Amino acid sequence: MNLLVFARSPEGLRERWPKLFQDSIPSYGIEIYRTMGTFVHRLQHPPEHFIIILVLTDRKELLEILSIQHWLEGSRLILIVPDQEEETLKAAHRLRPRFLTYLENDFSQLLRVLNKMAANFETFG
Repeated sequence: MNLLVFARSPEGLRERWPKLFQDSIPSYGIEIYRTMGTFVHRLQHPPEHFIIILVLTDRKELLEILSIQHWLEGSRLILIVPDQEEETLKAAHRLRPRFLTYLENDFSQLLRVLNKMAANFETFG
């Protein structure tokens, strides 16, 4: 199981993200992409079993992700958005995430969802 994480470096998350995942789900391969170019390149050659986590710090990043939406279709996608504004949520739902949360939330629910998604990979392949 691989996690493909797009996170440009939200304030305070640079060090916290890898540790959060490694402590909670140590058997996962974690790949963190900080530029759109490297992320899109990886999407062109995805691993066999993967989940995508997008950590978006502003609406501009969300619009940028929408421009590569075709690379995300059919993926197991977790989306972390910067705010709960109506415009942000409408745009976020266009990506059809399996789970949506916000930067200011704690990530305990995210980790539960992630573990459940991983278990489904093992069960259904």
